Amino acid sequence: MKEQKKMEKLILDTIREEAKTVPQIAAEINVPTHEVLWYVTVYKKYEMVVEDGMDMDYFTYKVAEGK
Repeated sequence: MKEQKKMEKLILDTIREEAKTVPQIAAEINVPTHEVLWYVTVYKKYEMVVEDGMDMDYFTYKVAEGK
């Protein structure tokens, strides 16, 4: 549970100011891309993040309004 909260803070802080792709988030927080993708998928399901366009072949994500 502690690890999940830590990861949530890292990811959401990373995309709070600027939308980023999963590979960009992973590189910035030094976590494997597949792990970041799993977390972002969960956050999207629970409307914590939203898609904010595309960067090449990847969706960009940002923190949802009010989160």
